[in-house]
Amino acid sequence: MFKLLEEAWQITQKYKFLWIFGIFTSHLISYISFNLPFSNLSENFQSYLNLQYLVSSAKLNLDSFINIPLPLLTANIDPADIYSPVWTYPILYTLFFVIFLFGLVLVFLGTISTIGLIWAVNKIRKEELVNFKETFKNSLRYFWRIFCFNLFVLFCFLIAFIPILIFIFSGNIQGFLIYGLLTSPLYLLFFVYLWVFTLIGDREIIINDISLINGIKNTDRIIRSNLKQSIKVCFIYFILEIGLSFLLWFLLSFLKLPILAIILIKDISNILLFILPLFILILGAIFKGIGSTFISTWITLVYLDYFREKSEEITLENQN
Repeated sequence: MFKLLEEAWQITQKYKFLWIFGIFTSHLISYISFNLPFSNLSENFQSYLNLQYLVSSAKLNLDSFINIPLPLLTANIDPADIYSPVWTYPILYTLFFVIFLFGLVLVFLGTISTIGLIWAVNKIRKEELVNFKETFKNSLRYFWRIFCFNLFVLFCFLIAFIPILIFIFSGNIQGFLIYGLLTSPLYLLFFVYLWVFTLIGDREIIINDISLINGIKNTDRIIRSNLKQSIKVCFIYFILEIGLSFLLWFLLSFLKLPILAIILIKDISNILLFILPLFILILGAIFKGIGSTFISTWITLVYLDYFREKSEEITLENQN
């Protein structure tokens, strides 16, 4: 499996359009968390949820943009009215709608990107020509199958937490601790299985172009018949995720230093204050795209070399 790392890197270097898909996949999530401002989270969260703070900030912004006299904007308002449904409901509904819409877009892009990387690498392995347009177009064919497959995995994950939730909501802390102590090894094995199940299942459905039900059945049989290889894949994948996340975070942090030094200059223009953080964001996205493409490519190559043969055997058995 380690020898496939070199081939995965060669594909990642050669087919740079795959980086775009890599940006939106679920790989290297820990790398993203390294670069988010989570310090003083409770204080920041409280300040942003403080409606009185939001209202006063909006007034100041209006004053600066349209030059309405400040006294008109700071007219006496009963503090109790700020928290009334007239103020809070429109803000909350709008916020929930924006978050929901943003979530749908991310789910769509993430699913399409996962499919695109798998489909393209499979074609590249067959020495066929691929490009961004063709990859995106063919990814749409598999969207609902992979989307429903991921929902199935999520459902299995949530089902496993039902006993824990029962203990928590019933207030039985002692029972929860005993249950957790006895079942921790089983939960660990189950989550490892789900992890490998997701990685192999996506590729089983896309590369063999089979239905959702057959994909679920085949994936389970493939993992159980290749248990040793499945555990090895999970272990190497975990190392790649953590290792690359730390490496990319270190590189981006190193590049941030001169940029942050420039931002701290007093006489810097407002344009640079906007451009430099944007540059860091774009650079971070590129790093994410490269790393995620490399990891996804490696997993696809592992599937083709170590699991595809068993998949073909299962397909022949089903046909007979």
